[in-house]
Amino acid sequence: MIKVALIGSRGAPNNYGGFEFFVEQLAPRLADKGIDITVVNERSNRNVSDKYKIIFSDYNKANNPFRFYINSLSKAVLLNDICIVCGLGAAWAYPLYAKHAKLITITDGIEEHRKRFNIVKKFYIKGAYFFARFYSSKLIGDARQITQYLILNKGCRPESVVTIPYAPADIFDLNDSILLKLNLEPKSYALVISRLVPENSLNLMLSTLSNLNIKTVVVGDYNQSSYSRKLYHQYKENILFTGANYDVAMVNSLRSNCKYYLHGHTVGGTNPGLLEAMKFNLLIFAHDNEFNREVTANRASYFSDEESLKQLLFLDNIDPVNYVDLLQSVYNWNLITETYYQLILTVYGANRP
Repeated sequence: MIKVALIGSRGAPNNYGGFEFFVEQLAPRLADKGIDITVVNERSNRNVSDKYKIIFSDYNKANNPFRFYINSLSKAVLLNDICIVCGLGAAWAYPLYAKHAKLITITDGIEEHRKRFNIVKKFYIKGAYFFARFYSSKLIGDARQITQYLILNKGCRPESVVTIPYAPADIFDLNDSILLKLNLEPKSYALVISRLVPENSLNLMLSTLSNLNIKTVVVGDYNQSSYSRKLYHQYKENILFTGANYDVAMVNSLRSNCKYYLHGHTVGGTNPGLLEAMKFNLLIFAHDNEFNREVTANRASYFSDEESLKQLLFLDNIDPVNYVDLLQSVYNWNLITETYYQLILTVYGANRP
């Protein structure tokens, strides 16, 4: 049985964002296909699973991401044939560990473009791309634009890079009690579900919505950083901040009942929150960039600044778009799981006697 570890996320269940959602969805599916799966959770995420093994890092990712990544990799690499690493955080240590297990690296978005990263972090990321390129058996981009970036900007060989997107969850459960709790009427509010970080266009969106006095709900942890706390205090009089919410049924209800869904992510690639909005065929206003256009196949409505967003909000004749064909043919967990399964078989079999 092939042993595969998933590291670099905070772990399962998902209590944070995209990598955690990915691990939560992929791990049990690969286990069902006969792969011996280990998930490395951060220290505080003390979950158990009856489908796969969970081990724990000695660190929490938010408190010390470098030590979290290195510690997670050191715990997993001697016990597994392949480590699938979510993000570039461990790449500087790849020369020490690549001889013990095959490494597959999921590079996330265009990390160097994240506005919250200072010059030291950007230098670290630049080096991480270098080590990931040379020591990974495969690099994965979750969108074609990410894959092209790796080939054209990071010198990766086309045959070393694979595009594998995410998909939305299969759960359609609703819990409309959240509407009563927040005193919301169906189709009366704009919705933003996002990590509250600068590259997600929060200030642009919330400033526009606040100035137009449009009822808006923001789902995200506003106590996460100085930036998120500043946003909260700046807009709390006009915007309803719920905080982080990982109750799938409640968040589904907020999605399915919103009038507009705003998606401001700017650094790629296939964002699970955008896919969830597509699952409910919502009226999506997305930041105009190649990543969001790729995921939505140019079917959403797009904004690039406050004026273009304002124009969209004033239009009355925009109908929601049906994305069912995309969700069946591209953003589908059965297809994605099979792609990862075949990739694991290929990487496991490479250079073996």
